Amino acid sequence: MQTAINFYFSIKLFPMLILGTLIFAFYLQKRRFYWLRVVGVLVVCTALSYLIWDFARSHGKWMILLANIIFFVELWAMLFFLFRCTFFEAVLYSICGWTVEHLATNISQTIAVIAGIDGVFMRDYSLRFFFLNVFINIVSYIAVLVMFRFFGNHGKIRLEKKKLLIPSVTAFIIYSCVSIFGSYYGASADQIICLKFCVIACCITNLSLLFGIFDSGNYLYKLDVSEQLNEKRKAQYEISRETIEVINTKCHDLRKMISSTFMKEGIKDGISEITKKLDIYDSIVETDNKALDLVLTEKSLYCENNDIKLTVIADGAELDFLSDMDIYSLFGNILDNAVEAVMKVEPQKRHISLSVRSAGRLVNIHSDNYFDSGGSIRLSDGVPVTTKDDKLNHGYGILSMKRVVERYDGVLEISADGDVFNLDIVMTKPL
Repeated sequence: MQTAINFYFSIKLFPMLILGTLIFAFYLQKRRFYWLRVVGVLVVCTALSYLIWDFARSHGKWMILLANIIFFVELWAMLFFLFRCTFFEAVLYSICGWTVEHLATNISQTIAVIAGIDGVFMRDYSLRFFFLNVFINIVSYIAVLVMFRFFGNHGKIRLEKKKLLIPSVTAFIIYSCVSIFGSYYGASADQIICLKFCVIACCITNLSLLFGIFDSGNYLYKLDVSEQLNEKRKAQYEISRETIEVINTKCHDLRKMISSTFMKEGIKDGISEITKKLDIYDSIVETDNKALDLVLTEKSLYCENNDIKLTVIADGAELDFLSDMDIYSLFGNILDNAVEAVMKVEPQKRHISLSVRSAGRLVNIHSDNYFDSGGSIRLSDGVPVTTKDDKLNHGYGILSMKRVVERYDGVLEISADGDVFNLDIVMTKPL
């Protein structure tokens, strides 16, 4: 039994590092034969680490330092082998693994010392400490997994290299110094507990920094995508403006030509039907704002072709303080989201209402439409969570709207009243 317990503590380091790393890195793009690779990594890296660690402990403190460096490199290599990731992503996820492993280990050791359990730091570990260590590891890893699953951002991220410096250096100093200089032989229980609490506090702080890096990196990635979408909308704006002008000019001329040429009674009804169809393209929405007219005309044509009723009451002149591109992006996203929502409800509920009103210097933009969500909307930071399966590549329309509104010191609010989705934007016109 003692041999088996000692063997467990000799080989557990790297499997625990791998498990802690996979909690965070699991959402990366995986390479082919992922699970087969995981099994191979567990066997090879565990055996290699056991040999390195056994050799290092027998040859002094600086060999232990070298062993820690090798373990970091091993984790990086493992991440490249299992996932498609960059070097700095590998650094981030390996630090996460080290932090979780070190946190669980030090919590179990602290509890053991407080409880007066023997065989905590010696080569012959006690059976009681073995069970305690296993239990604390299970609880700690599940706790971190749950926290990251429900509170962390595990989507795509854009890393800022400088932000990685502090947790990286902190992690390496903690893990290396504790391994090299953390000799507990002859130390009192109070001294050991004090040191362990400091290490645990450092691990928790480091984990908080890492969660912050995930949050900010995910936000930066969304901003990048939003910016790319805005660039595409800018190009689309120019194309749509020119296209609608050409279509309306041609259709206007064609309708006149038909009306003046074909006036025989026998074909009058057919010609009327043709000119009625042409009227659709000639009906430009006019709100006293060219950019708003363009996006409303474009979306009204789409709604007409898809049996969606679009009601607009808008004084476009009140939006003159916004740039044309911001107007096109803002209202384009509002109507795109509304159209997508009403296409999922029954035909009689396919109605979108949009209004632009002002009161003094305040400008209010309101949009409402039916949606199929059981009367509830999941919000995250005031923004609806996308209902699409591919959450990594959707849900940027609202973020783009928020950026436009915040650029003009405005406020965007989203709510649901039964099965009606409401969007309100309030902005203040400059003096």
